[in-house]
Amino acid sequence: MTKKRTSRVWEHFTKYSIKETVKCRLCQAVLGSKNGSTSTMQRHMKRIHGVDLLHPTGEKQAAALIKRPIEEQILKLRI
Repeated sequence: MTKKRTSRVWEHFTKYSIKETVKCRLCQAVLGSKNGSTSTMQRHMKRIHGVDLLHPTGEKQAAALIKRPIEEQILKLRI
């Protein structure tokens, strides 16, 4: 039986069994995620996308990012 994922951060990542990796659904970045830990994913969302999922408004920010075109998000990262 697989363990149910309870963290909201899983809504923004796809889990791969190969080498315990996850892929960001916003920017397609591949990150390591040992034992299902979400700290790397939360740190990625905060540093790269400016969204703190641990903060009450974080989910609203993440939802807004999903609606924006990926090209716009990438340009924002380069500035």
